[in-house]
Amino acid sequence: MIITEPNICFITAIYGNYDLTCKKFVSQTLSTDFICFTDNPNIVNNGWTIDTTPYHYEIKNEIDDDNYTNSLSNNKHTFTPFLI
Repeated sequence: MIITEPNICFITAIYGNYDLTCKKFVSQTLSTDFICFTDNPNIVNNGWTIDTTPYHYEIKNEIDDDNYTNSLSNNKHTFTPFLI
């Protein structure tokens, strides 16, 4: 059996300019990734890896057949800034 170092990742999501910065994090003793999903390309990253890909739009969930009340297609008005 080969024992390897565990892979650790902290993930957060900040949308709608809820915060203008990713919170600073304490240095970890193990190799750790910090990933922030956001719609703000100008967010202050404070060491976090920033991902602005709108996955909710580009990779639509297969069970969303546009008939659900909370379907993206039925709520375009709430996602319009993200779809431009």
